[in-house]
Amino acid sequence: MADISPDNLFKALTGSFSPDANQRREAENFITAAQRQQGFMQALCRVWIEDQVESVIRQSAAIQVKNGIKNFWSRRVQYDGSVQQITEPGPSGYELCDADKAFVLNNIVDIAVHAKGDVKLRNLAIECVRECIHREYPACWPELLPQALGLIAATEDPNKVMVGLLIIRKIAREFEMKARGRPGRESLDSVIVKALPQLLQLGEKLFPSAQAMDTQAIDMLRVIAKTFHSCIQTSLHESLITDHASCGRWMELFIKCSTMLSVPANKLPADHDQRQQVPLAKLQKWTMSNIHRFIGRFGNPRLVAAHETDQNVAVVMTNFAQWWLDTFGPGMTQQMIELLQRRATQGAFVSDQVLYQVFGFIAEAAQHAITYKVIKPHLQFLVHDVVLPVLSFSQEDQHLWESDPDEFIRRQGACETMFSDPRSAAGDLLRSFVTYRGRDSLSVIMASISTDLEAYSRMGDKVDMQACCKKDGALNALENIAEQLAIAAVEKSGKSKRSKKGKKSKKPSAVENQLPDVNALQQMLVNVVLPEFKSQCAFLRLRACSTFEAFISENIEFSQEVFGAAFVATKACLSDSELPVIGEGVRETRREKNIHIWSDEVGGTLAQLHLSILSALN
Repeated sequence: MADISPDNLFKALTGSFSPDANQRREAENFITAAQRQQGFMQALCRVWIEDQVESVIRQSAAIQVKNGIKNFWSRRVQYDGSVQQITEPGPSGYELCDADKAFVLNNIVDIAVHAKGDVKLRNLAIECVRECIHREYPACWPELLPQALGLIAATEDPNKVMVGLLIIRKIAREFEMKARGRPGRESLDSVIVKALPQLLQLGEKLFPSAQAMDTQAIDMLRVIAKTFHSCIQTSLHESLITDHASCGRWMELFIKCSTMLSVPANKLPADHDQRQQVPLAKLQKWTMSNIHRFIGRFGNPRLVAAHETDQNVAVVMTNFAQWWLDTFGPGMTQQMIELLQRRATQGAFVSDQVLYQVFGFIAEAAQHAITYKVIKPHLQFLVHDVVLPVLSFSQEDQHLWESDPDEFIRRQGACETMFSDPRSAAGDLLRSFVTYRGRDSLSVIMASISTDLEAYSRMGDKVDMQACCKKDGALNALENIAEQLAIAAVEKSGKSKRSKKGKKSKKPSAVENQLPDVNALQQMLVNVVLPEFKSQCAFLRLRACSTFEAFISENIEFSQEVFGAAFVATKACLSDSELPVIGEGVRETRREKNIHIWSDEVGGTLAQLHLSILSALN
């Protein structure tokens, strides 16, 4: 049996980094043999907290502790609060002894505090806390939450405060999916009742320091915002519903963090991806997410009751949603628009994640009369000066296209972009305007698109990169509202394949009169989309392919000549000189619905098309 004193363990951990293979193997064998001995975790923790030991050795000890918890510590506490007795080893064939478990539970928080300035060591300790929460909290570790709250109360020591915040965040994260009435919800409710008031006070106290760009204060506010997000993930606690003053203070804190804090331009990294990772961007991602959560769920009187099974609770939630919308909706909407104005006119930095959330907020706000009144005077600005530029081909797109075309293709069809990419949210915003406020927005949207298309047409044979990018944005906008335009065009022309024979046609509405019919829509595509299949700008060739597909796959009876021209142009994309254009051509022609359309309209070339697809894929 190996002697697992801290000194011997230190030597073994040091030897595991030796350049000598034999010495390294001997050290690793010692550690493997010691893992299943009583006292191993205690010895590791003592190496971990020894300040005189190199940081890399301490990190190695910390990782061993974390792995020991994951591999040799079975879960005892269930979500319903019951404690399951461990009668046999888990899948690993070994279970940590009670003495080692008790030592870890009694000391892991102090170890996290002891890490002080070493963020890696502190984060490893917090990960160990998370693993222990999953196995022991709350029944076998009831002192954890009071201990964390005590650390937060020690406001003179930022290190202790941060450790306390991180622990509370881990508790909330463990139980965030427990909806009202489900087992485990009590643990989340205890965080809401006991911790949130203290976190609110701390957040308000930290805000002035965050205004001065104090990174430590910004990081603490980020953890507070993440904890709040976990607390409202599935349902609102009674304290947030009934205590309007407290709810109002939270909203004020989040909106100030989201719209009133800005990193000076001279302090921003030059690289686009690095700018997204600045501490303020990470904070605002979560504060905006909380605000968006309210207007999209808890502050939406039309939807909030649908998530409640109890009729009495549904009434209470509907009343709360109406209060929230009336109290915060207009003001927050105005502040979102002002943030976008500063971004457009002053160059204020707004991260991609925040921009995504802002677009989402405005898309939700467009549904409600009280908030749409704020949006309506700014429709022209929002569409032409904000949405269309975001939809346009950018310098970052060009860099990715040239440096990694495979990644560019992957991102074009990646599902995760739907939940983080501002371009996706900008398209959603356009569709929200058309769906809910078409009478006001359609003329504005079409006029803005026409402006950029006309500017491009005046360019002639010259290649103006800015005009090309604007046309890409205009076509992208058409692509995003293709379904609404197609439905309206079909109804206006009375050519719907789905319309019933003998059904009396209704008089076109004022909105429909603003839109092109099928013939006009077809002519627009022929004039502004088909020529771009031969554009000198490769990204416009790609955009032409995707835009035409968006319309041609709708239920529209285009002429066979247009179908034929689109087929030939799309097929030509399969032999393009640029890989992303080939990728887009393959994506559109491989879709089953499109293959049937092509075969119906330009039959006789389907086998040839399949050969072209296979050639492009190869």
